[in-house]
Amino acid sequence: DQAADQPVEDELRPSTAATTEPESIPLLADLPFSTRSMLPEMKLRGHVYSESPSQRMIMVNTSIAREGDTIAPDLSLIEITENGLILRFRDTLFRIEMF
Repeated sequence: DQAADQPVEDELRPSTAATTEPESIPLLADLPFSTRSMLPEMKLRGHVYSESPSQRMIMVNTSIAREGDTIAPDLSLIEITENGLILRFRDTLFRIEMF
C-alpha cells in the first residue's frame, strides 16, 4: 500500500506547546527575576503567524527564527502563536505576548 509509505507532513504533528493552553504558560514578566536576568537580550519584530506552522517566523535580533530553532544557548523557540511566542529557557517554558 503506497499510502502507508507516504511521509507524515510536519504540519500534522502537534508542536510540544500545542497540547498546552498558552494561557497556562507563565508570561516572561511572571518568571522569577533570577531566571529573567539570565535570558539573553531579544529584540523581536516581524512576527508572522500562519495556520501552517512551516510558514511561521519572527525576526529575533538580526536573524529569522522558526519554531524549533535555538535562539541562543539554552533558549529555544517552541511555538509562534497568533499573539506572540512560546519559548523554553533551560527547563522553563514561558511566553511573550506581542499583541
